[in-house]
Amino acid sequence: MIKVFYFKNRNELKNFLESLKRKFLKGEGEFIYRISGNKLLLFYNGEIEGGNIAYVISKIEEIPELLKDYEFKSFAVRSKRNNSMEDNRIVGKMIKEKMGKIVDLENPDIKVILDDIDGLTIFFIK
Repeated sequence: MIKVFYFKNRNELKNFLESLKRKFLKGEGEFIYRISGNKLLLFYNGEIEGGNIAYVISKIEEIPELLKDYEFKSFAVRSKRNNSMEDNRIVGKMIKEKMGKIVDLENPDIKVILDDIDGLTIFFIK
């Protein structure tokens, strides 16, 4: 699974890049970046701390498997894709049925976010 990191502010990005630079100079891992509109995405194949992890997925059916390491009771799905309402319904139903979690649109423990960026389907958790 390819990890994609996103950053809330420049300081968070700067600290992450310093850590990445140290690993890269040691020959650890590989990375590429892509800029899409006002978003900077960093794709990294290797182990590193920092940033907020997102995942490039090929099918939304992969989402429950990616959520299994997270502890939460309730969730909400927020899709930014063209078919967002359908995504919300399908992904919400999968998480509810496969994981036994509760949908809470007002105050969820986690938010499951889907986005399409330059033809890639990106999944991340807030």
